[in-house]
Amino acid sequence: MKTKLYLFTLIFSLFAVQSQAANGDTTHIITHNLVTVVTNPSAGSNGYKAWGVFPASSLPLRKVFVTMKYKCPGGMACGEWDYIDQVVVRRKGGKDSASLNTEIVRFITPYGNSFSSTWNFSWHIDITDYKDMLRDSVEIEYIHTGYETNVGKGWAVTLDFNFIEGDPVANLLSFQQLWEGSFQYGNAANDIELNLQPINFTSKAACNFTKLRILHTGHGSDDNGCSEFCDKYRRVKFDGTIVNTRNRWRTCGNNALYPQGGTWVYDRGNWCPGSVIFPDFITNAVAGNTAHTYDIDMQVYTGSGSYGNENINAQLFQYAAPNKSLDASIEELIRPSSLPEYSRLNPICTNPQILIRNNGSTALSSVNIKYGFTQGTLQNYTWTGNLNFGDTASVQLPNLVWTTAANGKFVACINTLNGQADQYRNDDTARTSVVLPPVYDSVFIIHFYTNNYPAENSYTLSDAAGNIIKSRNGTQLTAQYMCKDTVHLQPGCYSLKIYDTGGDGLSFWANTAQGSGQFKLKKLNTPSSLFFKYFTGDFGNFTYQDFIVNPAGTSISTVEQPAPYFIVYPNPASDKINVEFDLSDTDSGTLTVLNVLGENLYRQNLKNMNANVACIDTYNYPDGIYVVKLIKNNQAYTRKVIVSR
Repeated sequence: MKTKLYLFTLIFSLFAVQSQAANGDTTHIITHNLVTVVTNPSAGSNGYKAWGVFPASSLPLRKVFVTMKYKCPGGMACGEWDYIDQVVVRRKGGKDSASLNTEIVRFITPYGNSFSSTWNFSWHIDITDYKDMLRDSVEIEYIHTGYETNVGKGWAVTLDFNFIEGDPVANLLSFQQLWEGSFQYGNAANDIELNLQPINFTSKAACNFTKLRILHTGHGSDDNGCSEFCDKYRRVKFDGTIVNTRNRWRTCGNNALYPQGGTWVYDRGNWCPGSVIFPDFITNAVAGNTAHTYDIDMQVYTGSGSYGNENINAQLFQYAAPNKSLDASIEELIRPSSLPEYSRLNPICTNPQILIRNNGSTALSSVNIKYGFTQGTLQNYTWTGNLNFGDTASVQLPNLVWTTAANGKFVACINTLNGQADQYRNDDTARTSVVLPPVYDSVFIIHFYTNNYPAENSYTLSDAAGNIIKSRNGTQLTAQYMCKDTVHLQPGCYSLKIYDTGGDGLSFWANTAQGSGQFKLKKLNTPSSLFFKYFTGDFGNFTYQDFIVNPAGTSISTVEQPAPYFIVYPNPASDKINVEFDLSDTDSGTLTVLNVLGENLYRQNLKNMNANVACIDTYNYPDGIYVVKLIKNNQAYTRKVIVSR
């Protein structure tokens, strides 16, 4: 499979993409490459336009997605506040062509005031529905909103469009913009339903189904917290019948990007800081040349004071019948995965998890999947259920032995559908590099210190089969209670999960009333102040750690010198490491990363840090052992970390 890369940042660099590649090949088009985006406080919005030449209209495309990469700009701090950003298709064909002004991605910036200068993260979004719009010469605009100062704060943004060649799942017949705008909510004198009137349309002659794609977020606040902090439902009607009802709400304590500097854990009106807005898709079967109506209704609500707004963008796509009868794809590798969006759930040594989609007209009752490591024997698992066209299912693959995987890649492949061959094979297989979780001793001590709300705190330690080896439920404990549990484990893989039902971890700066709980691991027969693993308390709903106990008894790294709080994770690492430690306004010293030759690869003066956490980019580090060294107030502390891909 080939991959081609084109970079377009200026209009005079445009040229036609000529592709001779086969199905499944990917073409990358980068329209914005490390573009520094800042706010325009006087207007509240700042746009960054760029032209790109995308694949020709004659090239068949199976899937299109955009990877959005965020970094702190060189010489600047990351942006501080959670603002609405958008990716918009402005024009197609040339600078004199008609405006399209179509929002294809909505994103909320993270609270970045705690991020180090080397911080980076990325998100990817499926935009296949827009593939006919993203052809030939296209003007893309990245819009950054907000009112914070534009001096010394911003983001470095890269937009990488990925075009995967192949047979389309179904042929797009038409696109229609329906409701679009930010509509006041809760004002009886300006009812939102006045802006959400039913919209009529006539299906195309070849239409088999319609797809309604909705981006919907709530912003602003009245006396009751609406729209940002209120849980209200939205209904969609098709031809007068309710076809979809969902709460316009999102749980932020599960956010992949954590911790952040602000109130990142607070649940919100279908958005979270530092995350893409997930579209809602409502599909309906229709016959050709028939009249239909879509309607959106918000839950009836009357507020008071100032009023929030519901930001709604609904678009209608008409499609012909699916091109295949039996056709499925592996959409995502969730566990294991090297994608930052799944970093909260990785690395693992327990059951892999994949996402499959039915792309064929025939409902799927069984999907046989082969999986394992490229250097080993693949296993078989058959998922059973009822998966209709367009639907997805998360599949857990059991009984994989991870201790032999150090030199291999994980692979999953759809083998058969309903006992028959898949009619389109190019998206049946997915691979990822394996990063093994850490190796622990067979015996160690768990130190679990509850906060002031012990009923919200708990943990479980389970084996690979899901059997609970040890657990603590805070409802049985008192506030600020220290549990010390010694565990004796056989060789194998284990999962340690720490939960907080309050959604704000064991500690959170905005909830001082709950105090600060702790969770850390200690070897036997070591000084009381030495711990080999600290878990950050600011984890939202849960934090997670898989680890291996080796038959050979390989030991964890010894902590060289005691420190009250100094942790490095993940370990092993691939493209980045996080370093956390105690830091006060009066502390002086440096944070450095050294290779085995003692060469300095990273250095940061503590006086220049505005938080006690650093995210260090290790993407270009060769595989090996590195030393993270903290010199604080003339005392030196070190931690070893392995970089492995």
